[in-house]
Amino acid sequence: MTAASKTPQAGGESLVVDGLTVRYGDFLALDNLSFKANAGEVVGLIGPNGAGKTTLVRTICGQINPTAGTIKVAGAAIRMRSAKTGVVGLVPQEIGLYPFMTAEENLDVFARLYRLDRKTRRETVARALADVDMTTHAHKLVSSLSGGMKRRINVAAAILDRPKLLILDEPTAGVDVSARDAIHGLARKLAGQGLTVLLVTHELEQAELICDRVLILASGRRRHFSSPDELLSEVYAGRQQITLKLRHHPDETLRPLLAAQGFTSADGNLVWSGLGHEEQTDLIGETRALVESNNNLLQEVSVRRPGLESLLHDIATEKEASSDGLAA
Repeated sequence: MTAASKTPQAGGESLVVDGLTVRYGDFLALDNLSFKANAGEVVGLIGPNGAGKTTLVRTICGQINPTAGTIKVAGAAIRMRSAKTGVVGLVPQEIGLYPFMTAEENLDVFARLYRLDRKTRRETVARALADVDMTTHAHKLVSSLSGGMKRRINVAAAILDRPKLLILDEPTAGVDVSARDAIHGLARKLAGQGLTVLLVTHELEQAELICDRVLILASGRRRHFSSPDELLSEVYAGRQQITLKLRHHPDETLRPLLAAQGFTSADGNLVWSGLGHEEQTDLIGETRALVESNNNLLQEVSVRRPGLESLLHDIATEKEASSDGLAA
């Protein structure tokens, strides 16, 4: 069962963003953005580069003063440099740990920032290690841990004060597949404990699997906000993504012919993708004949429902076309 097939837990609204606008001089980074997320949800935050994702995260964390609008987490208003604990926890992209201290010692340092007494610190650190499944590695030096384990200790540091909202900012960057799956499983586990998890990610296939809903930003605006299944069914009803892998690099004659069929390639070489309609039963056969008539072969053909990757590609393409139009 995918996360998208489940109804978000009825924990009530936890994160409420209302009319959020952020300007950097003349540049509009966030434009009247509004959305609500529930306790117990994993919400994916995705969008092309420059969409406003980092600005949104920094504003939720109280690092940026918005031009207009409000943010509330569990009913508490978020303001710039607010000192409230137990509200928002952030796991940044960079590993923020002391390499020559143990995992437990690192967490004790962070726990001291909350001015906890020794007994409470010990209990808090033990609980956080258990939450991220790192109890057996508590006494190991951070420098000896794998990248995925370091990420989990970073998560433990962010949940020491039991926040209502946990932001995971590209938590799987630079880790292997097994570590990625463990971290994403951890996101779902923490949501199951009642946290709202905001997952900033470029792992779009994974986002389809683990997120209850996805918030897609484009040019600082809310483009979509719904479950992956609902979103993709609505946008791509009756369409299918076709991916071709050629045996040889296409020549100057074949490339424009593939483009005329609606296929594109990031590098113009072996792998080409395009969208077709379900009723276009002859599209693959026609394309195969086209390729073979130009002294090439189709080595692989795959057909699937378009995913979030296709949607983001379409949004980015629209943005490029709009920029080109303005330049012209």
